[in-house]
Amino acid sequence: MVLSLLGNGTMSENNMFGGIHKEEGLKKKMIDKLLIPLFQKKWEKVNENLILFGDKFRSFKDEMYLYLLKTIELLVQEHKMKPAPNEPQLMFVLPPIKLKPEYEIYKLIFGNSKYDDVKLERIRNLLKKENITFDKIKSQI
Repeated sequence: MVLSLLGNGTMSENNMFGGIHKEEGLKKKMIDKLLIPLFQKKWEKVNENLILFGDKFRSFKDEMYLYLLKTIELLVQEHKMKPAPNEPQLMFVLPPIKLKPEYEIYKLIFGNSKYDDVKLERIRNLLKKENITFDKIKSQI
């Protein structure tokens, strides 16, 4: 299948896969939500978007985009572990523990307080909406 730079499939419904390509728009979203903020060094925004869209980006069949996603995740983790200047440190690199997206978002909004099931359900429902952002979720909780 041939894809344009916007991630749009160029084959019709009668292609050899039997349907429309499902990655349509996700590649553009990956560039807009992850790569551009990464180059602008907006680490918080990259981390928020990884939480919101990480599972969708993992649905890519193209291994190049999966490697790119893994690289971005590693860069964000490395950035989080950087110490303050002139501060001695002893560092063990362990794989990060990831929670479900709704728990990660809850933690970003409310800190390490006890999880409220009603708020978690509200976040879960908001994550199903198209074009949802961290700021929209934060304002609607």
